[in-house]
Amino acid sequence: GMWTVQDGRSSTAMLEFLRAISSWRAQGADITVFSFDHASEDWSSPGLAFNSRDQGMAANIDLVVRGNSDAVVVLTGGSHARKVGFEVSDEAYSPMATLIKSRPVFSMEMAHLGGKAWLYTDSQDTHTPQTGPRDIPASSEYCSNEQVFEYRIIDNGAYDGLYCVGKISPSLPPA
Repeated sequence: GMWTVQDGRSSTAMLEFLRAISSWRAQGADITVFSFDHASEDWSSPGLAFNSRDQGMAANIDLVVRGNSDAVVVLTGGSHARKVGFEVSDEAYSPMATLIKSRPVFSMEMAHLGGKAWLYTDSQDTHTPQTGPRDIPASSEYCSNEQVFEYRIIDNGAYDGLYCVGKISPSLPPA
């Protein structure tokens, strides 16, 4: 599940974000949080596993937002937010954003100036999960400076725009 994978989904930063939302709700903010992650049902190949998970996540989002006219912000990893498919291990992959049917999707890519990130990766050599801080190069030529938040409209087909967050640093898993 979400809390057993050591990446951004289960980070101290995410826990603190959820605590902040709880505090805002206690002060009267009308905010609803829902989980939409979905366990893959088909692990026979990487492409099928990714597609199965993204289909389930899109269906979970559609169930929650159908008939709801409020704004909905979905926090997800970059590949799930793409609005066009691509290939994973020579298999077609349809990202979650392409599968949401209940309303149009406005998708933004996070860009950064590089740094370190706490990642969950699969070793290409041993095919064993590895977690920990990893050096990450800058992700976009569109991030212009150390500015904390910078938004740019860049319609590249995969995303409607991007937001730059400056240098990144890892957020450890909760203790």
